[in-house]
Amino acid sequence: MANIEDTCISLTNPIEADSSSATKLSDSLDIVILPSTTTININSNVSNNKEIHPRSVKKQKIADNILLSNISRRLAIRKNLHKRLSFVTDIMCFLGILGIILMIIENEIKFSQINNNDTMSSWCIKIVISCSTIILIGFIFQYHRLKLFLYAVNNSIQDSRATLTNRKIFLIILEILICAIHPVPHSTPPYLKASLKNIDSNSSISTPYILSYIDIDVALGLPSITAIIGLVGVFSTALVIAVLAQKLLLDRCEKYVHNFVMNIELAKEHKIQAANIVKFAVKVWYMKNKNISLSSIRYLQVRRRLFQAIHLVQQVKQERGKLIDNCIDQIDLLTMQRKTNAQTYETKEQLKTMK
Repeated sequence: MANIEDTCISLTNPIEADSSSATKLSDSLDIVILPSTTTININSNVSNNKEIHPRSVKKQKIADNILLSNISRRLAIRKNLHKRLSFVTDIMCFLGILGIILMIIENEIKFSQINNNDTMSSWCIKIVISCSTIILIGFIFQYHRLKLFLYAVNNSIQDSRATLTNRKIFLIILEILICAIHPVPHSTPPYLKASLKNIDSNSSISTPYILSYIDIDVALGLPSITAIIGLVGVFSTALVIAVLAQKLLLDRCEKYVHNFVMNIELAKEHKIQAANIVKFAVKVWYMKNKNISLSSIRYLQVRRRLFQAIHLVQQVKQERGKLIDNCIDQIDLLTMQRKTNAQTYETKEQLKTMK
């Protein structure tokens, strides 16, 4: 019989068998029944000790909802920025192609004139080119602004100004200077015609003869000079690729030494940038505790250096991985394959001898 007094008290179900009846005969089989004891422990306080409070569950759900809403908001902003970037890029491409076509048309109109003077049509085309160039420069600023916003959203950066580096500023200025090159309209065609008439009246030599005179020997020699220069360039390029490139290749030992030195330098750079991450992270934390304005130049510079250090650490890790991959040569793979084949052959021979 099993006795149950309390749920906290262990329950014992003894099952005993008499030693005299330990052996029974059933269908010509001997069945031995041994004495056994089964113990069951029931503790009612387990559920109470491991009970999860509803407040903690509610807080966890609120935190998860906030995280999901933040991710969805960032994805929506990212999608909107991609659409705006594609629209701005299409307009920039259209304006650039339009400016090139108009410049070709303006040059053809100008060269068709005997005195290479500006006509009314070429002057109007120059004005249109200047207006399109100004609009293009404005869209360049808008494109880089949206690109900074997109980079800040992708990397969870609150202020996009922290992502602006000196290299990006230099590239933006260089791009604007390249796109700003265009024929500028100087003055209206009537003033140009009046000035040309004064020059013709004061000089005894006709202007068309001066501008159109080219020596026949020079004109006939230009195609041959261009052909010779092209052949020299082709032969020099082939010589560099065929001869000098082979001599500049490193031997196997030199390659191992070079990879070893590069690995040491990359490890040193990794340590330096890791120290910079710690240093600038402490500076950012100190400025936040001192209630320094988040839009101040000093705070933005520190955050920019922190992001640069993080980016450099990731770049160094990638370079070290590439260095390890480049260190393995085809000869190394062949030697490893031979060693593996030899080891498998020895293992097979040992198994044969054991059998």
